[in-house]
Amino acid sequence: MKIQVYYDQKAVWVGRILKDFEINPKEVMAIGDSAGDIDMFQMVGFSVAVNSSCKDLEKIASLCVQSGNLADVIPMLPL
Repeated sequence: MKIQVYYDQKAVWVGRILKDFEINPKEVMAIGDSAGDIDMFQMVGFSVAVNSSCKDLEKIASLCVQSGNLADVIPMLPL
């Protein structure tokens, strides 16, 4: 499922999805790159900062990746 929302509404939508589908936040992964993703990262069990220049986001991310290919994240995931 892909949902595209304004950068400052991501956490609102994640919260809505978690509630509506009764999903455990610990079972959710979020990917982001900016300060607008901080609230969303704080809501989920695993978070990935990709090509972020936001130090505050990187501090709370479970994983930080610098890459031109999002697929590079896959082998780094705790499966």
